[in-house]
Amino acid sequence: MKNEIEIYKVHPLYNKYAASNLGKVINTRTMKIVGCSLNHCGYNRCSVSGLGFKQNSMLAHRFIWECLNGSIPSDKVIDHINDVKTDNRLCNLQLLSQSENSKKAAKNRDYSFVKYNHLNKKKVKSINRSDGTIMIFKSLSSAGKKLHASAGSVKMTCDKKYGYKYAFSKLDGSKYTFEYMALYKIYI
Repeated sequence: MKNEIEIYKVHPLYNKYAASNLGKVINTRTMKIVGCSLNHCGYNRCSVSGLGFKQNSMLAHRFIWECLNGSIPSDKVIDHINDVKTDNRLCNLQLLSQSENSKKAAKNRDYSFVKYNHLNKKKVKSINRSDGTIMIFKSLSSAGKKLHASAGSVKMTCDKKYGYKYAFSKLDGSKYTFEYMALYKIYI
């Protein structure tokens, strides 16, 4: 990145905006950098428009790729090579299939918490999203086993991490939301 020359190209559709190889998006009329905001998954989003196009919110890394390399094929996704979701420099972006991207993400993800789920004694409440049925489990592990759901998905749903809102049960094919229950001591 030493003394790298910054090159801007205008987006083919949203032609009021351009992106640079260093990961910046600018308004071509004002020549000001467009502010981005983080979405719930940690990616930058920016608002852009073009001649004949209304204001649209786009993922910055996809916008930058399209400006500098053209349209993204429908069977491909843009991956951050260093796994830093806000590093949108062109040298950090690559075109992958969804399958390749998922394999890369799984290989780099830390699943060490799953092996200790059986030690986590927090009570867990599950709610079936289709019929509203509520079940209470004595632990994350027992919830995952009983519903045949991924223990990692159950934990990430309870912890509200990585955008998880539900886990899928292989037992009945339903989606379940999970949350920790407060432990109350009853004194008699």
